[in-house]
Amino acid sequence: MKKFICLCAAILLCLSTAMAASLYVPKSSGSLPDIPTMPECPEIIRVQKAGDAVTLTLSVPLPDDAFVVALGLDGEYMRYVTLAEPGAGNTCTASGLPQGGEWTGFDITWNPGEGNAVAHYNAAGGLKNVSCFDADFNEYVFDNDGYFFEFADADNSVRARFNTRGVMTSYGYEAFPSTTVWFTPEGEVVYAEYDDGDGGMVGTWEAGYGWYVLTSAGRVKVKINTKSPWDARPLMKKTPADEEDAPETIWYPDNTVTVCGLTLQEVSSDLPDKWYNVLPVDLTKDGRQTYYLMISNMHYIGRCYVDVWGDEVTVSYALLDNSAIRPLSSYGRWFTSLSQITAASIESEADGFTFGQPMSIGDDLGGADTALLFIRCKATYYQPFRDGTALTRYWRNRPEWKEFREGLQELLPRVEK
Repeated sequence: MKKFICLCAAILLCLSTAMAASLYVPKSSGSLPDIPTMPECPEIIRVQKAGDAVTLTLSVPLPDDAFVVALGLDGEYMRYVTLAEPGAGNTCTASGLPQGGEWTGFDITWNPGEGNAVAHYNAAGGLKNVSCFDADFNEYVFDNDGYFFEFADADNSVRARFNTRGVMTSYGYEAFPSTTVWFTPEGEVVYAEYDDGDGGMVGTWEAGYGWYVLTSAGRVKVKINTKSPWDARPLMKKTPADEEDAPETIWYPDNTVTVCGLTLQEVSSDLPDKWYNVLPVDLTKDGRQTYYLMISNMHYIGRCYVDVWGDEVTVSYALLDNSAIRPLSSYGRWFTSLSQITAASIESEADGFTFGQPMSIGDDLGGADTALLFIRCKATYYQPFRDGTALTRYWRNRPEWKEFREGLQELLPRVEK
């Protein structure tokens, strides 16, 4: 009997291995079904948090068939999901976040006319990515700039990510219940994602760190009862014809994150000769203004949001949604005159504001109609990222960035000397 059981187990293992080997993993985006066009997404232009509730203001009222889901973590780092209720006009509110919890993002689902779409937003209301589904329920994922980078096959649940050249950089599938394991093209485990599917625990696994959830304070380790991703069987192995040198992972510890704007010397030759940037902001214009963040003065790493509503201004930001970026500290302040910018003030921790909390333009900023936003955060990152991609380079001399800085220069005469 024991030999019979062992024989059956061996047969089942061979069958499961054969089935896994037969699953199709696209090696390039060119081999996929027709890739749809990313639809125009609703824009969240304001996020107001008060107690256990959050209110979203959208640029336009949502269609009748659309709905908004608010995502969060409770005090035990379990996922919290609630449907936002429509309010007046283009607002909606979600409430009931457990004590000690935090909102982590929002999803808006709607039908743009060619299959369903889901837009995913960060906690500041900034667009992260968009999932589009075709008639066969295949999923196509676009980043916030409209670039297609991920495909999920509805028949075999295999996901594949692609670089800007359309070459597959990593793939994943549900190797264990609730656990998606991601591999390099060589079949090496890269990372894993856990989702119990019941609105409970979620988490990400990385070698050398273990399971964790991402919070506003950074990564927090959690205990998840599942197999080690190292026990997963890859779907494919790299063939000799595919051999090429793998890029070396390089760590960049304790680097400065700042807003893309004007260097101090571009503002005035009398200011300190330091590479820090400041951003002239028009505080008379109601609504959301979105800007880029860069790290090491050379790579795009996230976005900064400035929300002006009457007398209130709120600054928030979100780094790219990737665990290869590890935030260390954050600091921001407003300069309402050039005389406030000194060698000491740009290195100080004084007079800073709290990200995500509104300030009074009249009381806190002296009623200035234009002020200079200064951000100095710290983060550690590595490249290439776990999915084989790298940060986009910030080239200051490109025409679009020159035009952007010329527009900022036009605001400078309105800043007090």
